[in-house]
Amino acid sequence: MEFAIATISTKGQLVIPASMRKKLTAGEQMLIVKDDGRYMLKKMSDVAQDMQGDLFFAKRADKAYDKLFSSKKEGITMNEFLADAAQW
Repeated sequence: MEFAIATISTKGQLVIPASMRKKLTAGEQMLIVKDDGRYMLKKMSDVAQDMQGDLFFAKRADKAYDKLFSSKKEGITMNEFLADAAQW
């Protein structure tokens, strides 16, 4: 197991120390998991294919839920929400 310290910039960017990014490439996507006070990173290429689908679904559902329960002007109906969800 390796440990390193990184600093977050004013723009919220995190630089992974050179010693820890040897097997990472520019543009590679990383999964970030927050659990209480812990943050964990995992290369998306290492995440199981089915988990990638689950994450995509969760992201779409979260956006649709926010849209459904935002202001009535911008929101959608429950039937529209369910119809959209059925297409995922």
